[in-house]
Amino acid sequence: PEHPPLLKDISALPLVFMGINFPDQSMYWPQSLNGQWDLGRQFLYESGNDPDRILFWTRLGPIALTVLFGYLLFRLGSLFFGKGAALVATILFAFSPAILAHGKYVTTDIAAAFGFFIAIAYFLLYLKEPSRKTLVVAGLAFGVAQALKFSLILLLPFFVGIAVLWAFAHAYHESWRAVGVAARQWLLGTFAVFAIGYLAIIWPLYQFHTWNYPAGTPTAQVREEIAVTSRYCPELDMARIGPSQYRDTVCNLKTFRPHFVADIVIWASDKPVLRPFAQYAHGLLMVGHRTVGGNTTFFLGDVSREAWRSYFPIVYLIKEPLASHLITFAALAVVLGMYARNRGKRHAHASRLARLAAFLRAYFVEATMALFILFYWSVSIAGNLNIGVRHLIPVFPFTFLLASSIIVSYLQRKPDFRFDLSLETLREIASFWKRKVLQYAALVIVLAWYVVS
Repeated sequence: PEHPPLLKDISALPLVFMGINFPDQSMYWPQSLNGQWDLGRQFLYESGNDPDRILFWTRLGPIALTVLFGYLLFRLGSLFFGKGAALVATILFAFSPAILAHGKYVTTDIAAAFGFFIAIAYFLLYLKEPSRKTLVVAGLAFGVAQALKFSLILLLPFFVGIAVLWAFAHAYHESWRAVGVAARQWLLGTFAVFAIGYLAIIWPLYQFHTWNYPAGTPTAQVREEIAVTSRYCPELDMARIGPSQYRDTVCNLKTFRPHFVADIVIWASDKPVLRPFAQYAHGLLMVGHRTVGGNTTFFLGDVSREAWRSYFPIVYLIKEPLASHLITFAALAVVLGMYARNRGKRHAHASRLARLAAFLRAYFVEATMALFILFYWSVSIAGNLNIGVRHLIPVFPFTFLLASSIIVSYLQRKPDFRFDLSLETLREIASFWKRKVLQYAALVIVLAWYVVS
């Protein structure tokens, strides 16, 4: 239960039609606490199966998802920023070493990035064009995201914050009362997105996975025995008790704190309608427990179970090509330059909040993506799991889109000097187009360097 099943289902679907032998009589299948590694070896190499054929067909699912990811990045990026920025972002995506490395594996890293991207993009479309259709699409995208990796639970507080920010941006010019009314309206819509995702995607998916999973226990006495001896779950008499969702939930959450949360999930684990949600919550709590516990990592000459705050920034700078960093830092330089130029042009009579609301109205998509990048980076650095650059892949598409949109907008800017029939104007025009040609050439050279490297 430690990962949602959607990506595993997609990956395993071709195997259903291939007559694969599964070692369900192996002792590692029902008995060993961490027998998945030994069972995996038996399944692939010791059960009369062709491992290359299995790996080829299972990897087609993640590869198809990665290709779909690139397509949606271009399509949705075009809607928000135009085709030029979307094309540059798609090039950065398609030739990123991290995307190429992990986009072909049956793991949750690219799937998580895909989930974050479609959920946020379609939620933004719902905010910009509210209708029943965009609400349902945003809800389904949110549900798919939750079915891909448990870290996407971060979307709940993020969407709540974005909905409130949207209300502030579009109602602050009226009054704080108007902001409160708008926030209530948009929060109701946000909770509707959550409800659609959990009811239309999570519930049927987990219902399918718990359908043939024994629910409870044969007698109240056995239930009491499991509750009393849950600390010693491996030593329970499995021949007499047998596996069940109730037993496994009790055993896996026995050390989770606060325990009243685990008690709610345990209570729901054998209730027919609630079992799918209980199994989802079961995995979510397991992941939360593991995140707190950390993992042993080698980093810059040290081995530790405790996280380093410098780990992810250094890993990101090392693992991604210099060319992509150049584009990102060039975009930051453009933003800082624009900020410096516009600093003296602010309206003195406008308050800071009024200026912030006006800025958000003009650049809400960009602000949302930047906030997500900061939010995800903060959570990653503050967390206790140092598991490689793959953990940062969810910020890649937003970083690529933001950097590309800033660079392309800068290249497409119009002349800001006055036109008249003078020699000075001709010099200004020649200088302007010379700079523009050189800037476009620089972008093409950096992108070519990126692709070749």
